[in-house]
Amino acid sequence: MTAGKEHVKKMKHRKSYRNVWHTDLMSTIAADTPYCCFALFCGPCASYKLRKQALYGDMSRYRCCGGYMPYSGKCGERKCPQFCLCTEVFFCFGNSVASTRFMLQDELNIQTTKCDNCIIGCMACLQQVACIFSILACLTGSDELNDASQLLNCLADLVFCSVCTCLQTQHKIEMDKRDGKYGMRPMEIPYVQEMSRYDQAAYPSPPVQYGPPPYGTRLQPILHNIKATHHNKVTRHNKATHHNKVMGHNKATHQCMAHHNKATHQCMARHNQDTRLQPIHHHIKATRLQPILLSLLHRLHRLMYKATHHQVNISSLS
Repeated sequence: MTAGKEHVKKMKHRKSYRNVWHTDLMSTIAADTPYCCFALFCGPCASYKLRKQALYGDMSRYRCCGGYMPYSGKCGERKCPQFCLCTEVFFCFGNSVASTRFMLQDELNIQTTKCDNCIIGCMACLQQVACIFSILACLTGSDELNDASQLLNCLADLVFCSVCTCLQTQHKIEMDKRDGKYGMRPMEIPYVQEMSRYDQAAYPSPPVQYGPPPYGTRLQPILHNIKATHHNKVTRHNKATHHNKVMGHNKATHQCMAHHNKATHQCMARHNQDTRLQPIHHHIKATRLQPILLSLLHRLHRLMYKATHHQVNISSLS
């Protein structure tokens, strides 16, 4: 159910595309008659070449039916894309042509004109009517209905082959102009006012050159790559900033510890030196004070002697 809703959503979204095919289905025979004959008599070969050209020759991007079917990507396309593509164009020829058309429309933003839609719708309706007549002929056994169903089947097959031939020629012309095979200068930037190609039979001047984005949903991988690149840059920047901060912090811490150790060592050295010199300083100070003390003691002795002698004299006089 989800895949069906997505398919219907894509079909509705294609109606909003602004570009148109450079050659409509009514003019494809006159536009490229040789390739039209080649697509008529060898339709599967033409479908193979067109799908490969739509993928820019990169078969690693190949998916069965362009990735528009539920079984796409589940058939082992990655192992042998060439063989899978051959199987698709021979056994699912109609789906191969339609898938290539959807790929080009999604890549180049091309809508289908009303005339082309009318032709494709008539082809589908004719096939449905032929199928209904064949069922009725089998149920009733009527010879008239059987003849009518066979006639309708032949007519439906003829219309189917003719329309597929014109479709593939239309795809070939579009991709040739996209790839610059009509005198286009590669990688030229188009002017904004000439991006829309309504009612134009050829590319405007200056011509538009389309790059090779992957088919399918193209904007999501591009945005995802931009986000991933930005995330990687931010992550690398954060890692580098964190690393620089850690290295700077470690370096500053190491320098601080080295300076602290050096100061501690110098302080301890000065303390040890002071401890060793303290007895010497004490001895020096004691040696310098000894004569002063002896002089003071001598003077004190003399004073005591005088005081004693004076006291004796006073006693004798009394």
